[in-house]
Amino acid sequence: NVQESILHFFNEGGEYLLSVEGNVTKGKWRLLDGSNKLIIEKGQHLSELYELAFLNQYFFVLRKHGSHRKKGKYLFLGYEPVANKLRWRDAVDMMYDTYRGKQTTFSYLVIFVVLIAAIAAAFSYC
Repeated sequence: NVQESILHFFNEGGEYLLSVEGNVTKGKWRLLDGSNKLIIEKGQHLSELYELAFLNQYFFVLRKHGSHRKKGKYLFLGYEPVANKLRWRDAVDMMYDTYRGKQTTFSYLVIFVVLIAAIAAAFSYC
């Protein structure tokens, strides 16, 4: 529910705390070695596998492994001082702008490398 007050705490030592409307559930979290995957254990009987979908200084988005028809596939986490001031659409726009900026920078870098290679090739024929 988007209207609920939900806080996730990923503390040192693998401690995970989930607060939903002030009701706290304790658990554990751990990264799987050599991957971008994370296991979150909520209580004794529920463990969930996520993989990193997006990360910057303000947002952390995890994609839950498997197919999800009933519940959401993504766990969207935001840095509270920033995320609390944004509407959902504004947060998504902010993430997209970051993603697009990285794509644009990469595109310019590729064009620059191709241009340098073309100039080097032209001078080698002279």
